[in-house]
Amino acid sequence: MRSTVSAFALVLLAPLAASAQTPPPPPPVPTTPEVAPAPPPVPPPAAVAAPAPEPAPMPPMPAAPAPAAAPAAAPAVAAPVGPVNWEFLTDAYYMYNFTGDPSTQAPVGRSYDTAANSFTLNYTEISAQLAPTAASPVGFRIDLGYGHTGAITNSSLASASGTASLSTATSGSPASTLYTGGGFILQQAYGTAKLFDMLTLDAGRFVTSASSEVMETRNNWNYSRSFLFGGVPYIHTGVRLNLKVNDMIGIEGSVVNGINNDPDNNADKTFELALKLTPDAATSISALTYIGKETSGPGAETSILVDVVAARTITETVAVNLNVDYNKTGSTNWWGVSGMGRVVVNPCLNIALRGEYLKSKSLYGGMMGDIALYEGTLTAGIPVAKNFEFRAEVRGDFSDKEAFSKGKTPKKNQFTGLIGFLAWL
Repeated sequence: MRSTVSAFALVLLAPLAASAQTPPPPPPVPTTPEVAPAPPPVPPPAAVAAPAPEPAPMPPMPAAPAPAAAPAAAPAVAAPVGPVNWEFLTDAYYMYNFTGDPSTQAPVGRSYDTAANSFTLNYTEISAQLAPTAASPVGFRIDLGYGHTGAITNSSLASASGTASLSTATSGSPASTLYTGGGFILQQAYGTAKLFDMLTLDAGRFVTSASSEVMETRNNWNYSRSFLFGGVPYIHTGVRLNLKVNDMIGIEGSVVNGINNDPDNNADKTFELALKLTPDAATSISALTYIGKETSGPGAETSILVDVVAARTITETVAVNLNVDYNKTGSTNWWGVSGMGRVVVNPCLNIALRGEYLKSKSLYGGMMGDIALYEGTLTAGIPVAKNFEFRAEVRGDFSDKEAFSKGKTPKKNQFTGLIGFLAWL
């Protein structure tokens, strides 16, 4: 009886012991035949299904569309275009005419420094340029300006295009209203195509290649411009080719409306040819000519301008520049020579000196008859940091005729003093 009870207890306890263990199952218990039929313990279904929840992390799979973002890499294809370079500048001045009477009388023969006894916003300019490259052979340049320089240049453009003045520009063709914006001016706007490694084409409006001076004061040694600068073109509209033969020789050619013409004032075009030499890193020479009919109406005569500029950096602190011009239209002509020198005394001071002579036969600046003009200018530049400069300038203009005046009194000379304020980025 006791053995029967023991066997019966074993039969009851065996499944419980099996359920308390993990696989593998316990070995079979040798007992009476009643025990043998007991089925082997089966692990709970949950134990087998437990690994199934692991696929739950699959929802993050939507991140797989990340490859679809690959199109964002498209800008990498445009990378060779290169960055657009931005430039900003502004300059203002105060000038006193010692000869003028009253002192607000504008000096005679000046290009841009024409306002006396007044603080004057000379020019503010924003420029954007994209240079063409071998990978992306198309570029552009746009210069937008405002100030007295813009108004004076617009007046020249309006006059050269057949409109007498800004006040009468609206009475002409719609194109003439291009220059009624007063001080606002689109100085340059042209596209550039790199045709070959050595050849580029510009099309649109661009500043002249003549003269050793430019419209932007900061890029000149003196604040005021020379008489010669006042006799050459400011702006052209047309097409221009530049051929770089090698590091020493460059050739430029253009076909344009004419001198400051946009639109053209006649059916004829003006042609330019220039030779640019760089014998060494310290020397540059440019010789060019513009040839074309610049007047409208029957009997228009051909105008010829020859401009030569030679520049030499003598030392790190001393540089010189020579400019020679000759201009002829029919039987009238003028010629002149201008010499400039600049010395950097120290990082806080530079000195520039200019002297020139111009001889005119009924052509220069509307001055009638034969006349000779002389000029001497002394300019001190005082840089502040890298992007600001004060300029103090004194200038004397002279003539063999009474070309100047003090009030209503004719004079052979005039003297001015000026302080300029220049900033750029």
